[in-house]
Amino acid sequence: MRKGFTLIEILIVSMVIAVLVAVAVPAFRGVQMDAKQSRAMADLKVLRIAINSYVKNNNDFPDTSFGVGLVPNWEEPLLDAFPRVLEQKVYDPFRPGQIEFQYSADGSYFVVWSVGMDGTATITGINSDGEIEGLAGDDLYQTNTQRL
Repeated sequence: MRKGFTLIEILIVSMVIAVLVAVAVPAFRGVQMDAKQSRAMADLKVLRIAINSYVKNNNDFPDTSFGVGLVPNWEEPLLDAFPRVLEQKVYDPFRPGQIEFQYSADGSYFVVWSVGMDGTATITGINSDGEIEGLAGDDLYQTNTQRL
């Protein structure tokens, strides 16, 4: 009796492994996207609460000029506020590197948003009527208006 595996046995095992990998990889990527989406929504809720607290304490919104450009820095007023309303910066999980969420305020409304799965922001801000400007698309957002 011979010890070892035949070529056919090795090919069958490799085909089974290849099929399992082909099924598992897309499922794993879906789980990763779901985790990023859950993280983004949780962080956006934290930011909404922090901005609302800042507004109640300062009677004004955080300065939106900090958020201009590819590397926004609008969270600085929230970190420096007294009393402190945000402990540390939070970053958009859908953007590579440590890039903050986008933020815009107009009159008595604000919106803070993530670029979403496609990595491109389609929201451009919020108007004085509390309506989102641009298309929400796959962007995730939180605002202080009831028009979600």
